[in-house]
Amino acid sequence: AVTEDLRGQLGFKRPLIARQGPWTPELMERFLQFYSIDYLPPTEIAQGLLFVLNPCPLNADHVGSSPAVVVTKAGWAKFCCKHQSCGGGKMRWKEFRARLFSLTGKFFLTKGSHAE
Repeated sequence: AVTEDLRGQLGFKRPLIARQGPWTPELMERFLQFYSIDYLPPTEIAQGLLFVLNPCPLNADHVGSSPAVVVTKAGWAKFCCKHQSCGGGKMRWKEFRARLFSLTGKFFLTKGSHAE
């Protein structure tokens, strides 16, 4: 209610509507299988569904809970790894996908067929 009130005071007419993303847990599992990334069973968290990567695909020394991907409740994919060689927690999904492409030469398409 406060956000809507402030937006109205600033002259915004349209209400905020969260965009729905294309990612589902099944699509994330296909993505991880496409790149041969091992992961622990998905865990439900407040933001969505957490897939802990074991080990991190960018650095095999990273094991445990730090390297992970999340499918948010709104359907967006996110990557997180707190290790410095992975950006210290600052690497985003777009950069993560670009690194996977540069390491493997394969690109996972979210729509249509999956091509290398």
